[in-house]
Amino acid sequence: MKKIGLKLLFVFVLTLSAAFFTALMLKAAIGTYACWDALSVNISQITGLKVANFSIIMNVSCVFLQFLILRKDFQTSKLLQIPFAILFGTLVNFFYYNILIFDAHSYASRFILCVLSVVGVAFFLGFLTSLNLVNISVETTCNIISGKFAVDYALLRVGIDVICIALSIALSFFFDLSFTIREGTLIAMVLLGPLEKQFMKIFRPISEKMAKL
Repeated sequence: MKKIGLKLLFVFVLTLSAAFFTALMLKAAIGTYACWDALSVNISQITGLKVANFSIIMNVSCVFLQFLILRKDFQTSKLLQIPFAILFGTLVNFFYYNILIFDAHSYASRFILCVLSVVGVAFFLGFLTSLNLVNISVETTCNIISGKFAVDYALLRVGIDVICIALSIALSFFFDLSFTIREGTLIAMVLLGPLEKQFMKIFRPISEKMAKL
């Protein structure tokens, strides 16, 4: 029981850290991560919802989509994606609205925050993913669709990002909103995946030792 508690505490600390660095990208305001983040900011601007709430809704919806696809093959352990999505989004909101309350006026400072965010998210999500204790709902859904319908995973995952980016740009034009797809988005798209992959390799030996606890 004590070992399980320690693992859960470790997962929480990594989730907390990844959420902080995700909020840092929002604070930089020179773009967001692709997928739900760009749309989340747009929806927040239109409706007044907190900035990560839309991401929570979409991530939970992904879990229900997994259930609809798998039906009787759906493993109850996949339901853990729901509290993880809620926790992550809630923490992003907390950091963005309550901790990161300073103003980043200069472009240089915003650019530094953006780069720090990408490196930080890659570091902590890479470590978290290597533990194999939690699943990211979007990636898990893409894996399921890929296996069930013989769709290329990479193409599907990139396709979701492209759709979200297109919708975000459309909303920005239609509602005269500030653009959330900017240079920070491109930096994240280029660097996040490769960095996360490298950190996963670095942390894998540690994760394997932790799995034996």
